[in-house]
Amino acid sequence: LADEYPELGLKAPEAQATSVSLMLHVADTDQTLERARQHGAVVQREPYENYGARAATIIDPFGHRWMLSGPVTGAAIQIQHGDVGYVSVWTPDADRAAAFYGHVLGWTYDPQTHQVTNTHEHIGIYSVSGPPTLFCCYAVDDLDGAAQSIVDGGGTVDEVEEFDFGTLRGATDPQGASFGIFRPNPGRPRPAINGTGPGELSYITYEVPDSAAFRAFYSRVLFWTFQPGRIVDGWQVDQTHPMAGVAGSSPQRVTVPMWTVDDVDAAVARVRQAGGTVIDEPSQQPYGKSAQ
Repeated sequence: LADEYPELGLKAPEAQATSVSLMLHVADTDQTLERARQHGAVVQREPYENYGARAATIIDPFGHRWMLSGPVTGAAIQIQHGDVGYVSVWTPDADRAAAFYGHVLGWTYDPQTHQVTNTHEHIGIYSVSGPPTLFCCYAVDDLDGAAQSIVDGGGTVDEVEEFDFGTLRGATDPQGASFGIFRPNPGRPRPAINGTGPGELSYITYEVPDSAAFRAFYSRVLFWTFQPGRIVDGWQVDQTHPMAGVAGSSPQRVTVPMWTVDDVDAAVARVRQAGGTVIDEPSQQPYGKSAQ
């Protein structure tokens, strides 16, 4: 570590301009992170546990990125940058959708707040013109920085709004799809990777015409990385909660949720009873039984 020497061409990197990460092994990740925060570091990723270590990532006041790595503790993990912290079912008729999902998934719905009231995660139902889809709101560590990344990537951002789960800004991506970013309230726990029980969000599929454009934009904003999936032009999003994947070369842009149920066959029967359509009958997949 040394001071800058401009006369020798040695200068600190500009903010978010370095591609190098320095890993530092520490005795206590959380304590070290808090000391760094108090001394001016920007937390790029709050503590998380993976591969036998408790890790976090910071940008020091001089532009260098440090990855802190310490022993696992089993302590609660806060929601991470890029995780989905809120979803809303967008549909032409919210009341009709609420009745349908109440019958199929057991949801209870408050028409005054447009919120589902008996799920662990925050879920809304809103009447919106246009094709039905799932609106997703993603946690970010730096709301202003994420907003700038959206604009730099060709998207747009709305004004700041306050909600019970955090500070939010609506946005659209370069393909015109709506989404949100929010700064979570302190202590907000991380969503389960596949939901915590019946009625909860288990998986998200982003059906997009151009997967390369989708991956380029969301990797810029949410720091997502991707791995090739099991289908042609299919991609798995790494490490986000809940789990998510991308289905490229799709005819139109739509976000498709998968909901957890106790009994897939019984849930499919309830779909039919409530007037829904079964596209794919129940079948056993590598991850479990599912239907569409």
